[in-house]
Amino acid sequence: MSEIFTRKIFIHPAFFGELCVIDEGFSPLLTSFADKALSLGLHVHINSSLREKGKPVIGAIVKPASKSNHFVGRAIDCNIIHGKLGMLSSIRMSNKNKTNWPK
Repeated sequence: MSEIFTRKIFIHPAFFGELCVIDEGFSPLLTSFADKALSLGLHVHINSSLREKGKPVIGAIVKPASKSNHFVGRAIDCNIIHGKLGMLSSIRMSNKNKTNWPK
């Protein structure tokens, strides 16, 4: 992975939570994702985005990868928020919890 990238603070009406810092080249894809979320009446809670190597990830559900797109601003950790159903986290949406999936 290249260490050279252009950092950008990504702001979108669908996003809230932590500051979303990404590589500028990731912006078009993230904009499409955020626009689609809004069109479906969803919001996106940002848990983390750009990470510094060697800095611990607080609140990680799984062990963070040692080679991650987070290090170059090309990944986010998020939860989807549905107006009536609330937070659709990875735990809630896992195969073990299919009965809790939105209809």
